[in-house]
Amino acid sequence: MGFYLGFDHPSSQIDALALRHAILPKSYGSEYILRNEWVAYGKPNYFYTDGGKDFTSIHTTKQVAVQIGFTCALRRRPSDGGIVERFFKTLNEQVLNLLPGYTGSNVQKRPESVDKDACLTLKNLEMVLVRYMVDEYNQHTDARMKDQSRIGRWDAGLMADPYLYDELDLAICLMKQERRKVQKYGCIQFENLTYRADHLRGRDGETVALRYDPADVTTLLVYKINADSTEEFLDYAHAQGLETEHLSLRELKAINKRLKDASEEINNDSILEAMLDRQTFVEQTVKQNRKQRKQAANEQINSVEQVAKKFAVPEPLEVETELETETEVPKYKVRYIDELFEDD
Repeated sequence: MGFYLGFDHPSSQIDALALRHAILPKSYGSEYILRNEWVAYGKPNYFYTDGGKDFTSIHTTKQVAVQIGFTCALRRRPSDGGIVERFFKTLNEQVLNLLPGYTGSNVQKRPESVDKDACLTLKNLEMVLVRYMVDEYNQHTDARMKDQSRIGRWDAGLMADPYLYDELDLAICLMKQERRKVQKYGCIQFENLTYRADHLRGRDGETVALRYDPADVTTLLVYKINADSTEEFLDYAHAQGLETEHLSLRELKAINKRLKDASEEINNDSILEAMLDRQTFVEQTVKQNRKQRKQAANEQINSVEQVAKKFAVPEPLEVETELETETEVPKYKVRYIDELFEDD
């Protein structure tokens, strides 16, 4: 239905962002190279979880559940968690452990060259996961039905089209919230960035509420605070000069710290310059790691060919079989992932 990918520790706020992604309709650009659409969306009637603190917090069980309209319920027994845990195992076996830079949970079995092999950014990984879920996992036969895909079973179970939420209706899920005073010309300061919104002009000195997605803080949602403490949406505020960029709160704080430690001026221009420098560094590192990885792979292939030629070992035949059980699903092809980097 949906997910959230990031470096953040589990919390009710992260749970809410994953829930928001599941509820909203999803669309992806051509860079994702999808063969199918991710048609699943809509709010749950029941939200089953274990007893983790992030799930039992006031935000998830009261604020979000009441406003969106679903019931929070604890799983009946620990074994019910297998529905989710089985997916994590499938994801690890078919996707993650085939990716360059994969570490695994066992420190003793961790490859020594794992850092040198790493050549995926967080965005790259998100693209890989979306492709796998949309074109592989959701299209595979549901183990309980045998004759239906997972997405087919979901579609067949719909009694009506899910209610189509507007993103503003789900702003409650963007629980990261701050309050700021409006400055001249309708500007707002947030984490050393200057934002501007047309509908804030003439509101100089007024305190407004901000909601934002920690995965991208180049755009803020601005709300008027009424006398009865309720909020009314005013406008989107965009970071000046960064309208076409993508910047997480984590990255922004890291840039702010780096500029402060270097005693450099912190403003939109210096933050943008630091962003571009970082992107260039990441791109160069990724290309270098991928080049080294390809060279190592070619050397291994040449070595195998030389041994095969010396001992007259016949080339192995590739055999594909149709497997039926959930545990025997063919492994996710590395080729499928490499298509994301065809330009290299």
